[in-house]
Amino acid sequence: MVELQQLQVQEVVDSVVKSLERENIRKMQGLTFRCSTSCCEDSQASMQQVHQCIERCHALLAQAQALVTSELEKFQDRLARFSSLPTPILFSRLHSDTGELHQPRSSILGWKECLSSWVGATWGTI
Repeated sequence: MVELQQLQVQEVVDSVVKSLERENIRKMQGLTFRCSTSCCEDSQASMQQVHQCIERCHALLAQAQALVTSELEKFQDRLARFSSLPTPILFSRLHSDTGELHQPRSSILGWKECLSSWVGATWGTI
């Protein structure tokens, strides 16, 4: 059952990453390469100026990619810590800030509900 949960979480993560790449990163890549092209087309610029221009064009994309990588690493770390906790601790930690008492019908169902709720809350912060 845990393997199924891991697969479901992985599918959600993959979907979010693909969507982010398609809707945001690709657009930034297009802008970056068009910017670099305009640098190369400047016949008045020296080689060093063209190089610096290209570096400026790529800086924003590099920052965005680093941010995505960093957030995914943080998410994976939190998920690893979360999944290694015993079930009763999971529920107390997940709901301690809301004061809501969550009693699962079974530990497997409860773990799934807890994990789903936690993943949803975590993705909202990324």
